[in-house]
Amino acid sequence: MKLSMNRCVRSGRHTPGALLLAAVLLWPAPASAAPAAAPAPAPAAPAKPAPKADPNAPKPTSGANLTSKQIENAVARAVAALYRSEPTYTFPPEYLYSYAYNQETRNMMGNHALACWALLEAGESYQNPPLYRRINWVFSSDSPYTYDRGMRATMLAHLPRARWAPWVRRDGQWLMGALSDKGNFGPQWAGTPTTGVGDNANGQYGVLGLWHIDTAGYPISEDTWKKVDNYWRTAQNKTEGDLPAGWGVYSMDTVDKTKQLEFYTRESGPMTGGAIAALCLTERYLYGPQMVDPNKPNVSANLRKGIRWLDENFSLDDKAEESDWFYYMWCMQRVGGATGYRSFNNVDWFRDVTARVIDRQLADGTWQGTQGRLLSTGFALLYLSRASDPLAISKVRFKSLDKDGRLEEGAWNNRPHDIWNFVDYASEQYEVGTTWQIAELSQPVYELIESPILYLSTNKAFKLRETEIDNLRSYLNAGGLLITNADDNPGAVLHSVNELVDKLYPGKKLDKVPKEHPFYDVHQRLPLGVQMMSVDNGIRPLILHFNRDLSGDLQRKDLAHGEGFSALSNIYLYVTGMNPRRTRLSSNHVVQRVENPARPVAAARVKFSGRFDPEPGALSQLKAILANNHNIDLQVSELAPGELGKTRVAFLSVMGDARMTDTEAGSIRRWVEEGGTLWIDPAGGSRAALTNAEAILAQIAPGSSLVPLSSSSPIISGNKMGGGFDNHRVTYRWYALRTMGPRYTPRLQSVELNGRPGIIYSSEDITCGLAGLDDWGIFGYTPQSARQLVINNILDIALHPVRVEAPATAPAPEATPSATPATPATAPDAKP
Repeated sequence: MKLSMNRCVRSGRHTPGALLLAAVLLWPAPASAAPAAAPAPAPAAPAKPAPKADPNAPKPTSGANLTSKQIENAVARAVAALYRSEPTYTFPPEYLYSYAYNQETRNMMGNHALACWALLEAGESYQNPPLYRRINWVFSSDSPYTYDRGMRATMLAHLPRARWAPWVRRDGQWLMGALSDKGNFGPQWAGTPTTGVGDNANGQYGVLGLWHIDTAGYPISEDTWKKVDNYWRTAQNKTEGDLPAGWGVYSMDTVDKTKQLEFYTRESGPMTGGAIAALCLTERYLYGPQMVDPNKPNVSANLRKGIRWLDENFSLDDKAEESDWFYYMWCMQRVGGATGYRSFNNVDWFRDVTARVIDRQLADGTWQGTQGRLLSTGFALLYLSRASDPLAISKVRFKSLDKDGRLEEGAWNNRPHDIWNFVDYASEQYEVGTTWQIAELSQPVYELIESPILYLSTNKAFKLRETEIDNLRSYLNAGGLLITNADDNPGAVLHSVNELVDKLYPGKKLDKVPKEHPFYDVHQRLPLGVQMMSVDNGIRPLILHFNRDLSGDLQRKDLAHGEGFSALSNIYLYVTGMNPRRTRLSSNHVVQRVENPARPVAAARVKFSGRFDPEPGALSQLKAILANNHNIDLQVSELAPGELGKTRVAFLSVMGDARMTDTEAGSIRRWVEEGGTLWIDPAGGSRAALTNAEAILAQIAPGSSLVPLSSSSPIISGNKMGGGFDNHRVTYRWYALRTMGPRYTPRLQSVELNGRPGIIYSSEDITCGLAGLDDWGIFGYTPQSARQLVINNILDIALHPVRVEAPATAPAPEATPSATPATPATAPDAKP
């Protein structure tokens, strides 16, 4: 079996599963080490004073406020800084090649290989002349140091394989020769047989290099990986049972008294993180395909103990780890990508670490740590380059209530590599690094919705707590999808899923997904044997259940027969609207942070027969945006047509089952005539919803004509409104453009009442846009454009108070000839 890491060829970036255990960590040893025995590069000598932090640089106030833009800005500044930090391109003085323990000079080749790797990870092309020149400079050295070779091997794996195959073979042979009989590496190798236990700092550089050499096309044998696997298990500190256990720099050398100093033997975060990363790689490769029996423990004791150590000791402010802080944070990102854990010791390594890294960036775009500016900047940029990777899917970790009502750990991780294997596959398919994580249903929705899919897979009956069910419902309303899978015991699992459905949506049940649904062919044609059941709201699936276990296929990583890979790929593309490159923090979900906005505007969701509120997130998201950005308190109520009263603006979302009585229509008409503004749209944009929207409009405004909304309308122009948007050019969803062809102007129409547009009618979806949905199959505006159109209207209403009298109670007249709404160029087919 070949150990391989998927690679994104066009982007020049590795998949997270691949690179993930590039988490094979780096740990420069202290300057006090004896020169000949130094396990890794040392801190640089004091250099020029570091520049002060840039007071004008955008910085997050906390992990909760982190944005994609902040990450992008920090990456751009770091890329520019690394291009300025060039090597000398001349032969340095001979003394620099001595054993003087100085990271910046002795390991120049490794440091610049690290810089090249970071630039390639950030999306820079190797063909860019300044980068190409530096890459060739790195190739020119035959350094004897493990650190340098490990860094260069990793850089090589990010370059086109065929072109540099001889260099890959050269460093592969070197690393294979440097591996000791015990399965580890020392600080250097001079070509003689290698014996002994080496040290864990250089061992991590070496494993990093082996892994990437294999990825780059030079196969590393299974026997080699078994030696590496055995070493790291043996090197772990010994504890009883499942008590936490970590790793130090030296774990096994009992002869050299220098190596028994406390600094070298103490358990440390970077050493433990690196060891976990190495074992995740070897365990997945050597034993992963056999870990399919859900009734057996499928995570080794060594990994459980190491993860528990990190969960008790990880800290952003550990002074003992400050000398390697940037490397340590990069390491934790890799460990998180390998294990799926989002937090250790209650620290969110993604949001909190990313915010801290950005905060520590200096005015010149670099970072300054004790190991030197080049190394610190390289690791910081490596971290931030992966911080925006799409979070494709999250595995739900849960505790279940037993028959006596007590909480017990659920059987949620029977196949520990199933989702890891899927994101590697997805990264290869879409040519963009994707990642995964473990999710707790107690997390806030803004964290959960970073991932469009939650995946709950088990072999036992389960029962969630009421608070978890409520939070899960909020996640689904925010646009998420829950996938459930039975690892085994399908009857018991299905019974639990049915109970969960009834708790979430009383009266609803799982129905068979029709074979014409895009889930079956949006990307790859699925075989008929893949059967799915779902609960949907008439626009999109909310819960999806696999009738047949697909997790085993994913764990075995059998791409030739694994239907789970193509099924999850189709689902992921569907929920992202065929945009798998959506970055982790670019979810459309908005958290309201202004608690008491000053300007009230009364709004209503109109209640009538049928599913009148298919996407509850639509108006709650509009409310959050208006509060945060415009200081407007959108006071939303669900009101029947006769209850609209003094409401200023109302939203009528029409589905395929919508029905309205003439009395209800008459009440709405009188309310509009007295000053109210009504929005009507076919929710989701299906043909059935569009037909009903036309009929309901005709009931409300009989005999009236629709006219295109004027380009001078405040809704389009945004003129004379603080914070208004210029909507002369808007964007439509790809699904709609596929039918309509290129379009850039809004197609809103209005019914003029008393000299003003009293009814705003859209023949394309607005509702799902307000909710922030990305799902494929929605015919309408993108969330940004839908929101900006409606926000302009709310701003205009807030600027022009109108007193709306309560509507009369007289019965509505009989229906009269219909208004003539515009129809899309080609109306979309109704969706299942």
